[in-house]
Amino acid sequence: MEYNIYGQETASRRCSGFIHEIRKGDTLYGLGKKYNVKVSAIIFANPYVNVYHLQIGDEICIPKARPIIIPRPFMSENEEEETGAEDQAGVESEINEKSNTVD
Repeated sequence: MEYNIYGQETASRRCSGFIHEIRKGDTLYGLGKKYNVKVSAIIFANPYVNVYHLQIGDEICIPKARPIIIPRPFMSENEEEETGAEDQAGVESEINEKSNTVD
């Protein structure tokens, strides 16, 4: 285990993302925007860090951004078959159009 000068376990051992070293001008809002993570997630990932009084050189955990899962609407088997055929035809026509373009 790694410990800081206060005898506390360092963030590198329990971070489920990556460590960011605070630089001049860093804010929680700015870090959230930069890494696409909510400020509340950064606060939650750093329970032993005073995130309201960060200083240059402090290390905080930036949690991994979780993917957004959008559920598909429920369809009967007949609707899925019809939609699948239309989707496949659309994909094939897009591929043909793209392969005929010159960059």
